[in-house]
Amino acid sequence: MGEKIGAIRIDIRHVPMGPFPGFPHSIPRCIVNIRIPDKPLTDEELLEIAAEQKTRVLSFGKHFNAMAFHMWFAKQKVGREEAAAIVDYAPGGLWEDAIDAPIGDYSKHSFKLIHNRTGGE
Repeated sequence: MGEKIGAIRIDIRHVPMGPFPGFPHSIPRCIVNIRIPDKPLTDEELLEIAAEQKTRVLSFGKHFNAMAFHMWFAKQKVGREEAAAIVDYAPGGLWEDAIDAPIGDYSKHSFKLIHNRTGGE
């Protein structure tokens, strides 16, 4: 499943969050798993990858309150260990603020690097 984009592979999953404490109702969010090259990537490169993939996700006609871009090296087991890098795209860059965001309104969204464990700076 997914679409090859050079050395990048995306796997889109719709993840409704809630209801549970802090998230009183279901919130449509998207987690995008991306295969990245097995090399160190800078924070800027990771943000560029996330921005490119956001455009691709939206081109599928699906809309969400927030997106999380989990980036994996080829040798990693997706979802079974910590991703090499994570970038969120949410209102003010905060995943938790998606609770009040209208679906498909990205006017207040921004990217936020959660972590970069690729070895890049």
